[in-house]
Amino acid sequence: MDDMRICVERWMCINRYELGYVCANVRDKASILACIKELLERHQLDTVTALLIETIEFQFGSDEVLEDVTLHLNGSVPSTKEANVEQMALELMELGLNILPMITIGASPGELCPQAEAMNLNTNQLVTLDTVVDTKITLLDVWASWCSPSLEVLVSYDTLLEKNQQWKDAVTIITLNLDDNMADARSALEQVPSHRTHHLWMSKDACDLHLSVNAIPTWFLFQHGRIVWRGHPSSIDLEATIPSLQEGNGVVPAPENDGALGPTPGLSDLQDFSDDQLLEFCQSLQARVSELALPDHTVSCSLESSITVTSDKDDKHSRRLVLAGPAQFASACADLEALIRSTVAGNVYISFSD
Repeated sequence: MDDMRICVERWMCINRYELGYVCANVRDKASILACIKELLERHQLDTVTALLIETIEFQFGSDEVLEDVTLHLNGSVPSTKEANVEQMALELMELGLNILPMITIGASPGELCPQAEAMNLNTNQLVTLDTVVDTKITLLDVWASWCSPSLEVLVSYDTLLEKNQQWKDAVTIITLNLDDNMADARSALEQVPSHRTHHLWMSKDACDLHLSVNAIPTWFLFQHGRIVWRGHPSSIDLEATIPSLQEGNGVVPAPENDGALGPTPGLSDLQDFSDDQLLEFCQSLQARVSELALPDHTVSCSLESSITVTSDKDDKHSRRLVLAGPAQFASACADLEALIRSTVAGNVYISFSD
């Protein structure tokens, strides 16, 4: 249990953040966070979010735990700040952290819709994206036929527009397919009841050049011909955002923590655990997990501590516990799930599904 105590204390930062690969002049977590914030401010990257995630993963059938520390960099910046991002990355590398960059360069909020050519699948005519977007509030959905979540979103557009009749002359929805050929896009659209939207096709190379899309599905919102937001469909409340933009306000994010257990009467929230409570809970988890000899890479039981850093806001601290795996292992993990549900509440995710 001594190894567990050291691991959890480091995770909670009771001791100094002494990871061997962190450079000598930046050793404690507070200094690392201050350094990240200073870099974001100095390079004027107010649209970039840094997420420092420390994870303890409990190993089934073993007394060992795995530790990981990763710095995620998320956001979108205009092409004029590409050099800023490169310089910040070089300076962050001096911290020795494992860095996962997910920053897109170009087609960022504030920029005009690019004059990129695309094929209109409704009319079989070549158009430029900026002429289709025009000055209305426009949703652009970048999708592909091989992406199941993309198809699920496509199905919803006719219902969405029918429900919101007030959008008729004020909102346009465009889909932009990135399949290797237009035939695959047309075939997929024949199976989808989406008749109220404009359907376009663009080569992936052209999309990379003009829109810098690195994940599918990706949504763009335009107003007056300029990008006001880009991101994953699940991260925005579209029906609240449209009237908000019409009133001169901003984008409304989707509610957080969907799927978490949330508050439970009589149980302490994970975020509020004291150091001693957290250590005792981790020891209980480790003991229970070590008794279950499950196949590798099936069920995951992990505890995450994350700190969100931006240039213009206070750091946000959170904890999350995850127990997830295929439905066939739900019964084997029943006692482990019962332990979690009877001990902790809040940002706790439990899922066994196929």
